[in-house]
Amino acid sequence: MSTTIIRATHRDRPFIIDQRTVENDHLSWAARGLLIYLLSRRDGWTLQVEELCDCGDLGRDGIYSLLHELREAGYVTFEHERDEYGRIRDGTYTIYETPDLPNPDVPDTAGEDPADPDSADSAVEFVGWIPEQVWDKALDAVAHLSPEDAQIVIDEWAGRVGCDFVDVPPLEELHTLVEEYMEGRCGLAFAETTRYIRAKPAPEGGYIIPDYDWEAGSD
Repeated sequence: MSTTIIRATHRDRPFIIDQRTVENDHLSWAARGLLIYLLSRRDGWTLQVEELCDCGDLGRDGIYSLLHELREAGYVTFEHERDEYGRIRDGTYTIYETPDLPNPDVPDTAGEDPADPDSADSAVEFVGWIPEQVWDKALDAVAHLSPEDAQIVIDEWAGRVGCDFVDVPPLEELHTLVEEYMEGRCGLAFAETTRYIRAKPAPEGGYIIPDYDWEAGSD
């Protein structure tokens, strides 16, 4: 079987990319496609997850998953900017044409332990009014954050839910909150109070679980 490639006669904003990046089979096809798109942007362009969602067929979770893959491979870094309380208020993505790793030719991913020792799963605590059946899905939503940041987001989310301050299903609210937090657009009005309550013993009889459709918005 033969293959014919028809190239454009007149190219709009052509750019050159390192062939090793295009052929890096340590990356998924989806991650390679996103990386090539990012590298094709003009100098000074700012990565916004919402913009990437608008120009493709993936939602924010899919985009964050690919960015996480690229970060693990050394093609993307994200530097947090924090306020005086240590909370993320903004951040800067940097995109590399070749991976920012000790060996720039091929990212060394062989033999890596898939369990991240710094993942949020082993560190995040939930306040008593968040039902246990949604803990795993909530942890999935914050899995790409550091344990410290994941706890802040979970506490803020729990506070909003506990005060009936959400008008969408709780898990949908959590996904939106994660996106806003990562981009430094999240106002934290409940996290500190929730942290204080979480540290105290639960009242006799436990907390009243708010009446939400807890399973909705998890996909």
